[in-house]
Amino acid sequence: MSQRGAINVLGLVAIFAATAVLLTVVMLFVTGVAQRTIIPRLQQRAEQAVAEPAEGAASSPAAAEPSSAPPPAGSEATPFDSLRALRAQIRVEQARLEARSDTLAAQIAEWKQLRAAAENAAGERVAALAKIYATMKPEAAARALVRLDDETFERVLARIDRRQAGKILSLIDPERVARLTRRAARPTGVDAS
Repeated sequence: MSQRGAINVLGLVAIFAATAVLLTVVMLFVTGVAQRTIIPRLQQRAEQAVAEPAEGAASSPAAAEPSSAPPPAGSEATPFDSLRALRAQIRVEQARLEARSDTLAAQIAEWKQLRAAAENAAGERVAALAKIYATMKPEAAARALVRLDDETFERVLARIDRRQAGKILSLIDPERVARLTRRAARPTGVDAS
């Protein structure tokens, strides 16, 4: 009975192992791992196995001896070869990033010049408008200025003679004048909220 029991146990273990292998293979195919990874590797090994005997038959016995020449391209690379390749790739990336950085710096400088030129041109236009408003009668200037947004109003008013500006402000809504005065008195860079 002990011999028969051992055979039954071995049979159960064999059935269990076969079932586990079968389930593993099925799961590899169901998840796609077999198609993406395992099958291409097996095909590559099969192609290498077929190619190696053909190469071995074509070569002479002298070619089978080891040589001190560097390994041919396509053979397994040493860690040093990989390190050299990584260093070269890093140097190329550093050069590319430095070139990009230089380009960005040039673009930023150009943008700053354009911005300064635009601000100068806007300042000149505001100065010209201020001269026009300064020559107008205070009533007419107040009617025109009251329609401007607060920022433009402030910029124009700042360039008008104080006496003329006072006459214009006396003709404008006192609440708006108070709001503009608070904005003008606030330190630079402080938010309106």
